[in-house]
Amino acid sequence: MLATSRSLAGAKLTTALIVIMSFRFPEAAGADAKVSRISGIQLKLGPVLSERFCSGDDDVYTQLPLFAASYANSGHEPLVLSIGTEIPSAMVVAKSAEDLKKHPIEVVHWTVYPPTDRESKAAERVVVLKPGDRVESKAEPALAIRRVVSKIPGTVTPGKYVLRVQMLIKIARKPKNIGAETGLTPNNWEWETVWSAPTDIDLPNAPNVRDCDAAR
Repeated sequence: MLATSRSLAGAKLTTALIVIMSFRFPEAAGADAKVSRISGIQLKLGPVLSERFCSGDDDVYTQLPLFAASYANSGHEPLVLSIGTEIPSAMVVAKSAEDLKKHPIEVVHWTVYPPTDRESKAAERVVVLKPGDRVESKAEPALAIRRVVSKIPGTVTPGKYVLRVQMLIKIARKPKNIGAETGLTPNNWEWETVWSAPTDIDLPNAPNVRDCDAAR
């Protein structure tokens, strides 16, 4: 897995090493982005359960807020979700909900790869989600924060923002014996993305950072 929230957290970041791009992402702004067009899943983040501030280089550190997350099936068919294996795959920030809706000014995005089968099995909790049902989980996106005024692609300055996170999640749709989770096979699963509803986030100025790799 490359530059996920976990591997990014403790990395010794330099401008050249940040595998992040900053660009406009219009489709993240509209109401349709709250629900994956394919999976019919709504994602809501909050509250923040805990936070880590991980050292990088002289210019950049990483803030990892651990959100409570909930997935709701807003479709008309049962779905099976692999809870515990979700991956944050993109982020949109703006100074207000209106700016986020109309003119998202920055997307923090990094390349991700789905975990290996071994990684998935270690954390996986398979849940059958009927229409209207909701399941609780957690999400830990990684935000690269810059200490300097000059712009560094893929980073933001401290302050108050409105945030949306795109999660990569493993879903099985219309599998045989949908009520029997143990009957699922790898052929049933697909990796799909869903955007969260907007949530407020505070990126504090000059937090106490640590070497997150050394703290493990």
